[in-house]
Amino acid sequence: MGMEGVKEPLPRAAPGSPPSGSSLPHCAPPAVGTASRPPLLAVALVSAAALAYEAARSAVGFFLARHGQHVVHRLLDSLRAGRPFDEAFRESSGESVADFERAWRASVTPSLPFPLYVVLENLDLALLCFGAVLLTAGFLRYFRRRRSALAALDEGGSSP
Repeated sequence: MGMEGVKEPLPRAAPGSPPSGSSLPHCAPPAVGTASRPPLLAVALVSAAALAYEAARSAVGFFLARHGQHVVHRLLDSLRAGRPFDEAFRESSGESVADFERAWRASVTPSLPFPLYVVLENLDLALLCFGAVLLTAGFLRYFRRRRSALAALDEGGSSP
């Protein structure tokens, strides 16, 4: 019997190098003593980078909504001309970087108390957890009532 339909296994990448043909970003090799987890520092750096990208996306979106795309072009032209960033920002947008940052931070800061903000942002999860708690409480109540009813039957049946 031949081996016509069997493919050869893919070559394994050397430790610390990205797999060949992979389009996924490369992470550092696994930490000592773990089989598949990246080191904690690598996870923290990826999380910090993701947070920085999200903050930048939010700030640029806020800037565009507040000033428009033509102001972004003016800002880039000023920077291309060699002006310092603070000066170019004030010249193109009409406000200082500090004032813009204060306004942006106010727009992304929740005005609700944090626990309420988290619940409202994750309402589906909050409702699921509330339902699970209600279901568990109902089951426990049913179980206790059933146990007390069985105990009452046992006491009633054993007395003469």
